[in-house]
Amino acid sequence: MLVRQNIYESVILFLYIFFCLSRCSNAAYSIFSVIGVLAIIFLIKKRTVFSFDPIRNFLRYYVIFFVSLFLAAILYGDITVVHSTWKYFLWTLPFWIVFLFESKEFRPDIFDNALSLALIAIFLSIIPQLNAQYRVVGYFGKPTLLGTELAIIVPVMIIITVYKFKQKNLMGRVMLIIPTLLGVYTLLMTKTRGAIIGVLIGGILLAALLYSIKKNNVKKTILMILVSLTIVGCIGAVTVQSFHRSYDHERVLLLKSSYAMWEDHKLYGIGFGHWAREYPNYISPAAKEPDLTIPHNVIASFFDETGIIGGFGFLLFVFGTLIILGRRIQQNPHNIYYQAAFWAFVALMCHGMVDTGITNRNALQSISAILGMAFASE
Repeated sequence: MLVRQNIYESVILFLYIFFCLSRCSNAAYSIFSVIGVLAIIFLIKKRTVFSFDPIRNFLRYYVIFFVSLFLAAILYGDITVVHSTWKYFLWTLPFWIVFLFESKEFRPDIFDNALSLALIAIFLSIIPQLNAQYRVVGYFGKPTLLGTELAIIVPVMIIITVYKFKQKNLMGRVMLIIPTLLGVYTLLMTKTRGAIIGVLIGGILLAALLYSIKKNNVKKTILMILVSLTIVGCIGAVTVQSFHRSYDHERVLLLKSSYAMWEDHKLYGIGFGHWAREYPNYISPAAKEPDLTIPHNVIASFFDETGIIGGFGFLLFVFGTLIILGRRIQQNPHNIYYQAAFWAFVALMCHGMVDTGITNRNALQSISAILGMAFASE
């Protein structure tokens, strides 16, 4: 009976992680979300013991973040805003499903294989588009959405491949290398600048953190970070004309409009999810895209929609999470899932400076699953 239950749990977890990270079927993801919740309820009724010690510190920032969002929504006084905030909170469900399943019995191969298959599925979706269009979109609809997803999961796959390559036989090594290369290639083919730069910056900061832990030399670490970021900046400056797009100036106007919006609604914002509704009232006369629905900057998004209350709650959550992950890497330098989560989280936040970032449903669900895996790995 116990063996059969473990098989069922493994299958549910594998399919849940696959559909969460691949996004190939929203219907399938929803179905396995429900199945996952029911399975956890079953485990709770069977009096399964879960240890919450690994997430105790993280929960403080998690709770502060969402309490600040709900407080801003309540002060705004519109039930639709409260409902939008509740939906946003539910997007973190993958954290709990993955964390609880994996903390009951840590099964890294299930996560690794589901991630590998997800990257292969995403690559297969872009094959018909390779010669047909300049930027691939897969089944995501927009290259930026595909780029966001890959900015989160490609770093995780790279870390897993680097650390587990020597442990595998020939077939195992092939099954690591192929998804990794396909993921990197697909990310480059999206030509999503924010996602690609986010992955580079995340990798640099992780390398600097690991170097600092190994050498215990803060000055050299800071110097290495500055040199690396300078190189990335120089590459960007040299290639700026190649990657320049007509809407780049529009982003500057968006930030100016967002700041004006925040000045009029400083405390609790314009209401979570209401940016698109308010934007026409603040649009610049020089703007050429009056139908934009997001400010293309996640910090502006939170400060505009939830004011100082939600904005500072968001910043506290971001920096608190990064500090916790950094400390866990220092305490467990051989734990690959903390390193993967750190890199993915940094990449997502960097990309969020020019796009939807963590306000996007797919992005929040994917990073939540990866964080859940990281904290369960302790």
